[in-house]
Amino acid sequence: MAGSGNRPLDGEPLYEDFGEPRTGQDARAAISTAGYGAVLAVNATADGVDEVEGAVDVRGWVLQNSATDVAVPTYNAITTSVKGGTCVLPSVTTLSAAAEVIGIVVLLRAASPDDNARQIITRLESTADGTTAAPTVLTGAGTVQAVVEALTRPRRAAPAQRRGAGPQPGGHRCGAAPGPPRPAAAERDLAGAARGAALAIAALLRPLLARRGEWSD
Repeated sequence: MAGSGNRPLDGEPLYEDFGEPRTGQDARAAISTAGYGAVLAVNATADGVDEVEGAVDVRGWVLQNSATDVAVPTYNAITTSVKGGTCVLPSVTTLSAAAEVIGIVVLLRAASPDDNARQIITRLESTADGTTAAPTVLTGAGTVQAVVEALTRPRRAAPAQRRGAGPQPGGHRCGAAPGPPRPAAAERDLAGAARGAALAIAALLRPLLARRGEWSD
């Protein structure tokens, strides 16, 4: 599991190549861990970010990466703070997105203990709100549908073929200042994965659009 990459800020590594979004841009070769075939690469969506003028362009926060398998929202997700309380994530960040999916995988493993890793990945991808037949560089097979689809829909035996190798009472925001998020810096906090289970609860509480229809391989 790995984040598919945040948009670097001026002075950070990869800024010269990926500081500004461009048509056809692909960070697959630059974000090594997410590019490995055995790694589930997770991107973050801008769901929940307030629109000021026009649509929100998530490319201001995250990289376009053809290694992306799935995506989840992170902005305003509820997690635990370092002091044990609850806080609200104020940014669109792929490291938190990966941690969120780790938490969802923990729930999937508990709900379907006989499923192997490939079957868990199949469930995540095939129940996302996109399609494995036409993955995108921002969401892969789509946004994970944690409750209605991934955790409840019966799974067929044949796996899908993967490509390539609001705050609760008393809560507060993580970080320094509230308000609209700025483009996130490259992830440095490897301890973020430990917040996965709490972030998964935030994903379960979000009104994500569940995809209906027959299970597809």
